[in-house]
Amino acid sequence: MNWKRGSAVVVMAAVLLALAGASQAAVIDLALLLKNGSFEDAEALDGVTAGVPTDWTVFNSNSSSSAVYNPLPTEGLQAVYGSQYARVTTNATSTLSTWYKLQQADLATAVAGDTYTLTVSVGHIAGVAFSSWAGYNQVQLWVGGTKYYTDITDPGNGLWKEVTVSHTVSEAEAGQAIMVQLMAGNYKGQGARAVAFDIAPAPIPEPATMGLLVLGGVAALLRRRRN
Repeated sequence: MNWKRGSAVVVMAAVLLALAGASQAAVIDLALLLKNGSFEDAEALDGVTAGVPTDWTVFNSNSSSSAVYNPLPTEGLQAVYGSQYARVTTNATSTLSTWYKLQQADLATAVAGDTYTLTVSVGHIAGVAFSSWAGYNQVQLWVGGTKYYTDITDPGNGLWKEVTVSHTVSEAEAGQAIMVQLMAGNYKGQGARAVAFDIAPAPIPEPATMGLLVLGGVAALLRRRRN
């Protein structure tokens, strides 16, 4: 086999491999699509809260709030990634419950058969009561008007835990917008409580890495054949 024919075979194999991968259902990590997922903006000084996290939309009921927080190095709960996290405070009165949502909408258009997933680190700020209203502490993934969620439970004082929500899109859901919401709630009479959220950026997906390796290998082979 001469080098031209051999090179054509290698290129064809690479194309077929790429087409085979493209025909399979994908798993999409939404951390790749979020903006400011690790809450590094707005920037805060150590031990200080800044404003509402940049690129996130907020929805809240009475007297609840969120802010980017940069903990002091001596504090019990440090950021999972970077130096800051989102601190959501829910202030329930004796007669009114309260809830709060951080949201990013229109992250993607749902494709039938694809699975969308997101892992969020949820933290219990040391020395602060954890928000605990059942059904109102959730990591939510919306496909159009349908909510898929994982409930959040207390990770323990000064600790983080990972919470993952995932959904495989049906044919009926194809074409709908994908949205993410982080929700904390506090039942009436429980006073002031808080939840910390942080999201580490996702690594480069394996199929993309494989594609780069294949293309690099093909280029190296072609150069070697020509020489």
